[in-house]
Amino acid sequence: MSDAGAIAIGYAITGLVLVGAGVLFLWMARRSEAGRLQRNQLAGVRTALTLASDEAWYPAQWDPLPRIRLAGWGAIGGGCVAALVGVAGLGAEASAGLFLFTVLASAAWLLSWTIAAGVTGERAARAAVDALDEERVAETDHIFVGGTSRMAGAFDAVDANGLVAIAHREEDRIFGELGEAEQGGPGAIDDIEPVGRRRPEQ
Repeated sequence: MSDAGAIAIGYAITGLVLVGAGVLFLWMARRSEAGRLQRNQLAGVRTALTLASDEAWYPAQWDPLPRIRLAGWGAIGGGCVAALVGVAGLGAEASAGLFLFTVLASAAWLLSWTIAAGVTGERAARAAVDALDEERVAETDHIFVGGTSRMAGAFDAVDANGLVAIAHREEDRIFGELGEAEQGGPGAIDDIEPVGRRRPEQ
């Protein structure tokens, strides 16, 4: 095989690698959009925050979908151009320059949109976690305030009922002593004990 043929094959293989990377990004975007890309260490926006919980993971995969698709389509386009340069059999200098430019531009495109997707996913995950924390705090406060109000109402009811019961008992005692005094004669009325004070024992 001549040197030119080997170079053309190298160009084509490099182009296919870029196309494969782009297809992988589009596949990942499709699975993320369908909610089938679960937490893992290989694909998706993977940070300490997004890997900590599903509540952070899925928003981090959904929000950057447009950027992931742009990265994938750019890599596919660049890979096709790189492969065609090798197949076209242009002059050595012309093909080398075009190939190098295409590969570098495709790599920069892929890297830039990957970083942008990661930043967007991290922000989405942080927002989702913060919103969930605020919701949990609000629920806790609601339960605490509601429970405190119910306890206060119960204590008030107990205090009111207790006062009513004491008043009824005192009323019954007074009327009972009055009845006994009426049965005992005119002088027995003097034996009634004043309310709140008892006669000392002899």
